Amino acid sequence: MLTTGVVPALFETDERDALASSVRDQVKAAGLVETNESCWRFYVNLCRQNLHVILAMSPSGSTLRTRCRNFPGLVSATVIDWFFAWPEDALRNVAQYFLAEEAIPEESREQVTNHLVHAHLRVVRVAHQFGEELRRHYYVTPKNYLDFISNYRLQLKENKVKVTASIARLKGGLTKLVEAAQAVDVLQIELSEKKIIVDEKTLACEALIKTIEEKSTVASKQQEVAAATQIECEKASVLIAREKEEADAALLEALPAVEAAAAALQDLSKADLTELKSFASPPPLVMSVCMCVLILKPTGQELDLDWKGAKVMLSNANLITLLKEYEKDKISSKMITKIKTFFKNPDLNIENMKSISRAGAGLLVWVVAIVKYHDVAKNVEPLRLKVKTMEKEQTIKEQELADLKATLDRLKTELDNLSTQFQEANSELQGLKTQADQMQKRLQAASKLLAGLGSERTRWTKDVDSLNLQSERLVGDCLLTASFLSYAGAFSFDYRSDLIYRDFFLDIGSRNLPVTTPFRLESSLTDDATIQKWVSEGLPADEHSVQNDETKNKATEISAKLELASFTKDEITKAREVYTPVALRGSIMYFAMAALATIMKMYEISLASFLTVFHTALETAKRDVVLEKRLRFMVQSITEMMYDYTCTGIFERHKLMFSFQMTCMILSASGDLNRAELDFFLKGDTSLDAASQPKPEDITWVSGAGWKDLLCLSRLGEAEGSSVFGSLMSDFANKTSEWKAWYDLEAPELADLPCGYSDKLSSLQKLLVFRCFRQDRVYNAMKLFVMAVMGEKFVQPPVLDYARIYSQSAATAPIRRKYGKIGWNVSYDFNESDFTISRKLLSLYLYKAYEDHDEQLPWGSLKYLIGDAMYGGRVSDDYDRRILTTYLSEYMGDFLFDDCQRFYFSRSGFDYVLPGALDGNSSPLALELGDYVATVETLPLTNSPAVFGLHPNAEIGYYTNMSKSVWKDLISLQPRSAQSGAGVSREDHIGNVASDIQSKVPEPVDVDQIRKRLGLTPIPTQVVLLQELDRWNLLTARMRVSLGDLQKALVGEIGMSDELDAVGNALYDGFLPNLWRALCPKTEKPLGSWMEHFTQRFKQYMDWVANGDPRVMWLSGLGIPESYLTALVQATCRAKNWPLDKSTLYTRVTSFTQDSQLPAIDGTKDDTGCYVKGLFLEGASWDLERGCLAPQRPKQLVEELPILQVIPIEASRLKLQNTFRTPVYVTQSRRNAMGVGLVFEADLYSTEHASHWVLQGVALALNTDY
Repeated sequence: MLTTGVVPALFETDERDALASSVRDQVKAAGLVETNESCWRFYVNLCRQNLHVILAMSPSGSTLRTRCRNFPGLVSATVIDWFFAWPEDALRNVAQYFLAEEAIPEESREQVTNHLVHAHLRVVRVAHQFGEELRRHYYVTPKNYLDFISNYRLQLKENKVKVTASIARLKGGLTKLVEAAQAVDVLQIELSEKKIIVDEKTLACEALIKTIEEKSTVASKQQEVAAATQIECEKASVLIAREKEEADAALLEALPAVEAAAAALQDLSKADLTELKSFASPPPLVMSVCMCVLILKPTGQELDLDWKGAKVMLSNANLITLLKEYEKDKISSKMITKIKTFFKNPDLNIENMKSISRAGAGLLVWVVAIVKYHDVAKNVEPLRLKVKTMEKEQTIKEQELADLKATLDRLKTELDNLSTQFQEANSELQGLKTQADQMQKRLQAASKLLAGLGSERTRWTKDVDSLNLQSERLVGDCLLTASFLSYAGAFSFDYRSDLIYRDFFLDIGSRNLPVTTPFRLESSLTDDATIQKWVSEGLPADEHSVQNDETKNKATEISAKLELASFTKDEITKAREVYTPVALRGSIMYFAMAALATIMKMYEISLASFLTVFHTALETAKRDVVLEKRLRFMVQSITEMMYDYTCTGIFERHKLMFSFQMTCMILSASGDLNRAELDFFLKGDTSLDAASQPKPEDITWVSGAGWKDLLCLSRLGEAEGSSVFGSLMSDFANKTSEWKAWYDLEAPELADLPCGYSDKLSSLQKLLVFRCFRQDRVYNAMKLFVMAVMGEKFVQPPVLDYARIYSQSAATAPIRRKYGKIGWNVSYDFNESDFTISRKLLSLYLYKAYEDHDEQLPWGSLKYLIGDAMYGGRVSDDYDRRILTTYLSEYMGDFLFDDCQRFYFSRSGFDYVLPGALDGNSSPLALELGDYVATVETLPLTNSPAVFGLHPNAEIGYYTNMSKSVWKDLISLQPRSAQSGAGVSREDHIGNVASDIQSKVPEPVDVDQIRKRLGLTPIPTQVVLLQELDRWNLLTARMRVSLGDLQKALVGEIGMSDELDAVGNALYDGFLPNLWRALCPKTEKPLGSWMEHFTQRFKQYMDWVANGDPRVMWLSGLGIPESYLTALVQATCRAKNWPLDKSTLYTRVTSFTQDSQLPAIDGTKDDTGCYVKGLFLEGASWDLERGCLAPQRPKQLVEELPILQVIPIEASRLKLQNTFRTPVYVTQSRRNAMGVGLVFEADLYSTEHASHWVLQGVALALNTDY
């Protein structure tokens, strides 16, 4: 958009046509041709004229610079408006503008503005220091300054209101004291009047109580009589009921006969009676029955006892109904007596009567039932009379009881009325008494209050004066609170305290601005209630002053309350402080985890996720009633869960580093970490000078860097006078053999140190010794250190089950990468599919050969498909391809199945051989599938380097590189606020190193003068010299300028740029700054060793200038060493008239190790070519006596090659035998994926097959990493 204004393919064709058509009228008006293309160009130009692009980017870091390089349009097609930091005048003018209308005393206004400017500039410098020391970046912008001013104005306003309100409240209290005294007098008068009324009401209530008591006595007596009468009535009722029940039960005996009579009557009809009546002279028995019925008078008429009377009765139409409804209880005994005279006739029975007359039989049944009923009722009658008598008496008693209850109700009504009157009177009396008591209490409380606050009037008056002064001091106090709110949030506690309580507070005092002394932020920004709320929510409470507003007690009581509150606060604080170790451990773990992002951005951790794990650790920690044990369990749970959580999310190579860093931070928090010892362990001797004492020639097993570190270690702690290493050098010199025996151990970290140092040294100090002697064992020794301090748990991170993945890995090629550059120059992404396809190809060809009965296996095809196509297709480096083809040549061929001589893939600790055995006749035995499976099961789980064709020293190299990697990562995690080992500050240390280096940087070489001296046609090697000197001047100029600027920036003369900051960091850590690295030969040396290399380079250049081409060239001292070798071939070709494109060079290792051993030039020999020194052999050693390659010496990874003679020759004449073509690299990092790093190829004499040295990873390097 910036460069062309067009984004290709932004619109579809139809969209583009529509947009072009939208401006067709404008195109026509402009007089242009109305084609689609011209319309589209017109539309694009129209957009360009109206489109404005604004890009806002931060200049911090290198991002903007990189973008400008990648996108030139950012510079060429824009107008860059740089927003620099506001200068001091701008800061002052902004402050004056915003504070113009604030109520600030005029004598203080200018100094307030000056302090605002000072505070902002000071925070900018402290923020830079904060980033340098703690590596936590805080960017201070003008926005912070505007917030600072805004907060200051807000704090002034709010605190003015607060103080004014406090003054008003105290003045109101003083006014209330006067009003209270007046109110007490009025209250006394009202209380006297209330007492008179209370006395009158009390007499009236007493009289009413007496009347109630009299009435209650009468009612109580009446109640007793009524209760007794009621009891008698209840007893009589029970007796009557029982007697009546007995009579009714007796009457029930006659009911069956009555019911039978009713049934008999039911069967009778008027016809039956008419039949009976028709008798002129009835049968005797019928006559008897009719007489009996007449006697009972059912019709109620007085009829004669003859048949005539009977017929009259029978003529009654309602006779049957009358018989059914006959009143049985009116029968007299006389009637029954008469009837019974007829019953004396034995023939008068129901059976006989049924045979004579049906109606007569029914009447007889009725008569018999009536008689029987009467006989029963006659016996029951006395009971019935008794019951009636009792019921009459009961009625009388109930009437008496009702009268009594009526009387009681009346009395109760009267008593209720009296009680109501009494309650009303008593309530009124009690209300009056309560009012009187309240008035009395108020009078007493007011009197106490006035007495107690008599002294408070003076204090409140003083408080008003104090608040008035505080109002004046708000000018300075609000400056401190506003600066805290605007700037201090991102800083740690120490930085915050230094800024607020030291720098800003002292600056305000120096400007004579009113400020509270001593000043506390807590008093200005919060109150007790808020702090207690924070405490209840789990946050710590800061120190604060407790204020108590109680005015209801005496001054002495108020003082006691304050003392009690202070004591309670102290007790709470003590209780909280018990848990400080738990909080401290959580803080350590968080910052240990958060710092990992410095190593790799993907290790970022959020506070929320940390708190989740932290709370889980607290909840799952083992409980115990003993507080000390509980705290220990909590700390242990936090440490273990945080360690497991972190290790689950980081790479394996960083887990031990994290354990070590965590352990050091824990030791540092407890005051048990010696920072100087830790710095030495991580960096070694970072001095720029050579070893102060030369290494003895017979001590070949100690490296040069190790010897220098050993000398430095012996002086460690001398300044403090507490060095435990003071006698180390003398002990080493006196018992060198004992140290050598310990050095030769396979695992010296598991054995005691010589000379009793295991008992003298701490776990950390032992690591310092390992750094000097056995860097390859430092990695394992660090594990022992962590185990000694923290426990075995923290060197055994949680492991996922990768057994299945491991078993499916692509065997040899990828695992060789473990050994770094000695394995492969480039780390290729060989994967499972490569292995699977190669295995299938192998199976396919072997099966086909078996099916076709081929006598020869197609090894050539297999090697090509697997070596060149599958794996080789990924290999870009020629020497890596040589390794790959060598593996195939070594492990693919008919020799695998040789019947005469068995082939072993390796015999390093285990016989790696194909399954099966040879019998006595040397013929192979038949094998089953189970035999192959059994052989696979016997293979070791771990393999030594020899299995891959490497020397056992490769394992040492692997662990050495791991140690260096851990050191590098740990250095990046260390706080930069720590002092150096010499006890000086970080800035002073960097300044000293910069000054030391600057003193060693020579003046620029006058290349023009040298060019004139060499003439117009310099020889090729002289051209190389001039080019080298040009590059040397560029390097020294950059070093000189950057070192000078760095020293100025350290003292504040100029700003500290990112480049200068990076240079300072590198100097402090003992690394070569990247700013210089781009202009010097590739190197992996630390700063001290590089400076020795730097000095030697200059010495060789000056010798070359003064004496001509060196007879022995130190190639690593050249910026581009291959240019010198090319010039050497060119010079020889010119001298001997060889074609340059058909010439090459070969090498021969001499028997000379020193320049002085070379034979003198006598002119008789062919002196073409040159001698080269300073080559280091890796992967093998050199047998000086036999003049050939030899296996590496134990624990010696690199050794210097004798002087090498480089001889130009015509390619057609070159005939080499028994030599190994060895690559020569600039550094031990060898060549990268871009092919950079290879210098030339040397020919080294060998009695072994070349494949042996290929698999050993033999190479030469111009520089080591120490």
